[in-house]
Amino acid sequence: MGDNINEECGISAVSIKNGENNALPYLYKLLLNLQCRGQLSAGFTTFNNKRLELLSTHKDIGLVNDVFKTRNSVKNSLILDKYKGNRGIGHVRYATCGPDDKSCAQPFERFHGRKWKWFSFGFNGNIANFPELKQQLMSKTDYHMMHDTDTEIIMHYISRELYGEKRPDLFNVFANLSKDFDGAYNLSFINAYGEIVVARDPFGFRPLCFGNENGAFLAASESNALLNCDIHEFKSLEPGNMIFIGEDNNIEIKKFADSKRKAHCMFEWVYFSNVSSVIDGKSVYITRLNLGKELAKLETENITKEHVIVPVPDTAKAAGDTMAYELGLPSKEGLIRNRHIGRTFIEGGDRDDKVKNKYTVLKEITKDKKIILVD
Repeated sequence: MGDNINEECGISAVSIKNGENNALPYLYKLLLNLQCRGQLSAGFTTFNNKRLELLSTHKDIGLVNDVFKTRNSVKNSLILDKYKGNRGIGHVRYATCGPDDKSCAQPFERFHGRKWKWFSFGFNGNIANFPELKQQLMSKTDYHMMHDTDTEIIMHYISRELYGEKRPDLFNVFANLSKDFDGAYNLSFINAYGEIVVARDPFGFRPLCFGNENGAFLAASESNALLNCDIHEFKSLEPGNMIFIGEDNNIEIKKFADSKRKAHCMFEWVYFSNVSSVIDGKSVYITRLNLGKELAKLETENITKEHVIVPVPDTAKAAGDTMAYELGLPSKEGLIRNRHIGRTFIEGGDRDDKVKNKYTVLKEITKDKKIILVD
């Protein structure tokens, strides 16, 4: 299937009931709080029916603050003004594999003269049957793919569902897509009518939550992003369900695909997700505490005063501290992290050098000790 179609990213969507208000500041805050899920690129698409360019997309390589030009107040103001709109979607991309260039940054926007065929979307997950879907497309006369990624496959299949002279029901569109796609594919979608769809795949492999307070609807890959936008009442979207926001701001939640079973990604619990998030009603922090208790139960080492537990910062700290408490051992910062270096696991390129710059061994803690490293 190739190494360049793995996407574990962060998606978001915003709809402001009052059309005079701007969704873009919300998108910025959501993406900033989803930065832990992707550091390669960031982007957004906004809708504004008062401009000729009903949908307008801005995306680039770099962190969220780089893309929004927050270090330059003039450039930042220009972006906030140019792309203002009362609705929009956002994306941060993680690509340990695949092209590290702007062409694969999301959202992907497809232009069209007919408003229901003009859309943009962001994607978190991967499509397991990518080779088969690609072969189906490439078997058609004169078909061509630019990027050879499952994101592009999704774009083509959405376009196929929107084909014709009659505007289709978006529920039917995504129900049909669920029959084609095999894998994890959380999606945020917006078209040139301003209609928004936020969909979670039938397995619920990746997290997705939403909240609606004070005239603002927000959806994001993680709940901590909603909390930091003052959305305190939030829910996880059930697997196989989609949220539809119509032109008139009506919000519907529908089941578009059967969920035969749930299949959560364990890495969400131990690494990807922000420790302050809640996934499907369960706290990530409490889960990591409980994992520390389980590690203590599984430990076979003959524990002595020479032992010390060293969590690999920062995601292992909750588990490491709890394991240490259960075993009656100290939990020490034997590895000091450079806080100015981001998540090296989700960066492309040569990570070895980045890891060397990221961690410093504190010999005062580790010297002459038997170290239990919790990662």
